[in-house]
Amino acid sequence: VERSPALLAKASELPAARALLENLDYQDNGSTCGPASLANLFRSLGSDVDTESEVLEGSGRCSFGVCFGGLTLDELAE
Repeated sequence: VERSPALLAKASELPAARALLENLDYQDNGSTCGPASLANLFRSLGSDVDTESEVLEGSGRCSFGVCFGGLTLDELAE
């Protein structure tokens, strides 16, 4: 992962990045990267489903806000 301040500043000027960075939320904990990614994606598209808990609603996964063993985007798609 590249975290060079100069490259991050350059990337953040791109139109898509600017739109996403305005409403970017970090994941609640280390196990929720899939739900956090989808929440950020949905938020950038203007969806009403824009939090990790809303992404997980009805999935039967991560009942206590922790996805034991993590949760991939493929697993969320199921």
